[in-house]
Amino acid sequence: MTVLHVERDVALRAARHAAEAIAQVRAAGFGVEYKDAAQDDPVTAADRASNAAIVASLREAFPNDVIVAEEDDVPPGYPHAHRVWFVDPLDGTKEFVDGIGQWCVMIGLAIDGRAMMGVVVVPTLPLRDGDPAGYALVGEVGVGAWVVDASGAHHPLALGAPAEHIRVVTSRSRRSALLDAIFRELGGPREVRCGSVGVKVALVLLGEVDAYIHPGGGPKLWDLCAPEAIVRAAGGAFTDERGAPIDYASPVVAHTTGMVASARELQGRLLDAVARGLASAGAG
Repeated sequence: MTVLHVERDVALRAARHAAEAIAQVRAAGFGVEYKDAAQDDPVTAADRASNAAIVASLREAFPNDVIVAEEDDVPPGYPHAHRVWFVDPLDGTKEFVDGIGQWCVMIGLAIDGRAMMGVVVVPTLPLRDGDPAGYALVGEVGVGAWVVDASGAHHPLALGAPAEHIRVVTSRSRRSALLDAIFRELGGPREVRCGSVGVKVALVLLGEVDAYIHPGGGPKLWDLCAPEAIVRAAGGAFTDERGAPIDYASPVVAHTTGMVASARELQGRLLDAVARGLASAGAG
């Protein structure tokens, strides 16, 4: 097994520094541009400042690795690289623009096409009520996962048994109508709406919800790599909507076959419900 302690430490420092760069942009004020106005896909100076800070840190520490970062051009040869970093410098830009704290910084490392290490820094939300804002999730597959509180203390993460009446987190701004069919198959779970893939996965890892379901397309590989690594490191399951592993050596960064994350004992039930729901909606 490859030990990635150095990679974890570098990624955590880089993500925290990037979060500071984002805070500086917010304090100074910023405008909003759109990569694709039709898709309501905003980008700000905060995204770019965070992206530049992370990429510089990773290049200095790991000059031979390939980096796929959201605000940079995608390196054409990345699917053939042994080690690829996937960087989402500001996951939840819509929430950041709207002044909602549901955004984060995500750095993941894929080795031979599989997510193996991830860091998610959530700067503006507390770990627990009454705590200061700012925590991080860190995971290394085969080693373990931790939540790092605002003081820097590490607490082990392990996905526990789901609630009797399951709770599912879904997108705040891009909710798929397919979820209605899936939820009928699940018997009407409680739905929690939230921005940012990383923050939604944090809710799963912290036991606030039992699962995250996103059918169909939308996420990019940089949205998924870090969260997947942490969920799997915590003993959970993170697959596409068919139960297949997510391929980080795919030549296309846009992921089209959805994702489901939960405790392992719940994943089979969720995938069955997704399959039945998509079939009933004519999307299976």
